[in-house]
Amino acid sequence: MDVFEKLTIVSVRYLDISIDYLGAVPYDRKMHEAVRAQQVIQDLYPDHRVSKAFCSLADSLIETPTNDQPKGTLQFFFKRFLGVESEANG
Repeated sequence: MDVFEKLTIVSVRYLDISIDYLGAVPYDRKMHEAVRAQQVIQDLYPDHRVSKAFCSLADSLIETPTNDQPKGTLQFFFKRFLGVESEANG
């Protein structure tokens, strides 16, 4: 939560956007083992707490409603830059 709070402060101050907390994945040596083995951690350690944290985070992402309205000036910029706004209106 400490990292999220600091990132929130920076994103609001310098990017003028807000971010949402959807979850976290705890540090664990099993992640290093999975990377070294070039395997998905869920495949190697399906019942481990890190695997469960990834599943929980994925569920949060799936269940989070999408917001078509940008939250800040950076998102407005990208919508205009990519032409998303003009396609929706025209």
